Amino acid sequence: MEVSIRSLMESDLDDYERIFTPLIQEALHVSSAAAERIYIKERIAYHADGTTFLFGVFLDNALIGALEIRNASTSRGQLYCWLNESFWGNGYFQKALALAAACYFQHSNERYITAHVNCDNLRSYHALKKAGFADAGYVAGPHGRQYELLLRRK
Repeated sequence: MEVSIRSLMESDLDDYERIFTPLIQEALHVSSAAAERIYIKERIAYHADGTTFLFGVFLDNALIGALEIRNASTSRGQLYCWLNESFWGNGYFQKALALAAACYFQHSNERYITAHVNCDNLRSYHALKKAGFADAGYVAGPHGRQYELLLRRK
């Protein structure tokens, strides 16, 4: 099975909404799949004008998640990402993140990517650490204390 990324498009939105399950919504503090659809449509436009890097994560051409690396000057935590829970624990996230980070660093002058993770979300924290992120401290987030992590350009 091959993991790949590509720019998300409006034609992906039905699949996106279908796999954006209540478990994912709860983890990301998103009120509904419909609300996420509105957010992602906006982000697709930002990706088109180069303001953000937005990717779908695919497994053998089937959408299984999403990854966004937001503009460092407008977002405290740049990384927004998720995989449908059916695909957790297989290394797919690390592969997708490596591909997205390589693209981001190739097309930007940035030295690192920041991620903020709620302290009670240990699954995401450990996945980011496994993907090469380093601890940078703690920050106050909208839903409580968060880990701040950095992935440095290689």
